Amino acid sequence: MLKYFASKIHRIIGLASGLVVFIVCITGSIYTFKKEISDCMPYTSVKTVNEPKLELSALVASFKAYSNAPIIRIYDYRSPEKSLRIMSSAQGERHLSYLNPYTGEVLKDYKYSSSFWGIILGLHRHLLLPHPIGKNIIGYSIILFALSLLTGLILWFPKKIRMLKQKQFRNFKFSLRGKAQTFRLHSNLGLYLIIPLLISCATGLVWTFPKYEKAVYRLISPDYKKEKNEKQETNLFIGKFQLRSLDKFKKSIDSLNPEEMGLNMFFIPQKTNSPIRVLSCIDDDRFGFTNNYYAHPETGQILNTILDTDKSSAEKLKSLNYDIHTGSLGRIYGKLIVFMLGILGASLPVSGYILFFKKKT
Repeated sequence: MLKYFASKIHRIIGLASGLVVFIVCITGSIYTFKKEISDCMPYTSVKTVNEPKLELSALVASFKAYSNAPIIRIYDYRSPEKSLRIMSSAQGERHLSYLNPYTGEVLKDYKYSSSFWGIILGLHRHLLLPHPIGKNIIGYSIILFALSLLTGLILWFPKKIRMLKQKQFRNFKFSLRGKAQTFRLHSNLGLYLIIPLLISCATGLVWTFPKYEKAVYRLISPDYKKEKNEKQETNLFIGKFQLRSLDKFKKSIDSLNPEEMGLNMFFIPQKTNSPIRVLSCIDDDRFGFTNNYYAHPETGQILNTILDTDKSSAEKLKSLNYDIHTGSLGRIYGKLIVFMLGILGASLPVSGYILFFKKKT
C-alpha cells in the first residue's frame, strides 16, 4: 500500500515539477563556472604598472563622471591585476561597470539582467518572471523535487532487507535496452544522487523562503536572529555618506585583514544615518570565510567588527551556504562535482517523462 501511494505521488509531482527542475539543474550547472569563464574576459583584468592604485574616492569620482547612477556596491580586489567593479542601479536595473584601478578608465559597462550570466541566474532563481511569482514557482518545484526523490527511494527499496545487497548488484546491467534501460537509469541515478541532490535543494531553498532560512539556522543556534541583530548594532549615525570615508575605511580594513582576504565588498548606504558595510572574503565566489566591518559614513571610522571567528555555528553555516551550493567549497573539484550533479539531476525529469509517455503509448 505504501509503495502504491508513493508511486502515485512520485508520478504526479514529477510531472508537475519536471520542466522547472530541468531548467534549474541545467542553469545551475552552467553558472557553476561563472567565475572561471568571466575571468577570461579582457575587461576583468588590467596590466600592472609601477604605481599604486588610485584611492577609492578617486575611482568613484571617475565613475560618477561617466554615470550618475547610484552606486550600490564596490568590489575592491587586492590583486594588482584585477579591475575594480562597481554595481549601480539605474531606473531599477542593476549595472556592472569595470574600471582600471590605476587610471579610473571605465573598461566595460552593461546591464546585468540582460547579460548572459544575468539571464542564466534569472532563469535559475525566478525563471525570468516577476520575482514573487517566479521565485515561488522555483521554490515549490524544488520542494516537490525533494519529495519525488524521497518517494523514489520508497519505490526502489526492496521488500526485505536481505534482498538489499542482491538488488544493489542487479542495478548494474548494461545489456538492457529501451524502456527497461531508461527505467534502470532513472531509478539508479535517483538513488545514488539522492543525498547530494537533497543538499543542493536545501541550500538553494535558503535564498527562496526567508522563514525556512530562519527555521534552519535556529535549529543550529536557537538565538540566531537575536545574535545577528545584536552583533550588527551600531551607534546612531549623523550625516550623509561622503566619498572620503571610503579611503580611511579601506586602509583600516587592509591593516586588519589577513593576506588570504582577496576581496573587499563595499555596500554603500542608500539611506541617511546608515553605516558603510564591508564584507571581506577570499574571492567573489568563496564566502565561507568572511569578516564584516561597519564604518561611519562620513569619517570612515570603524564602528563595529564581526570576524569570522566570532560567528555562531548558524552564522558560519550561512556563510558557507553559497560555497556548498555552487561547489566552490571544494574549489575546481567541488565545482566539477556540482556541474555533473546538475547535468545528472536534469536527466531525472527527462527520463521520467520518457517513461510516462512510453507507458501511455
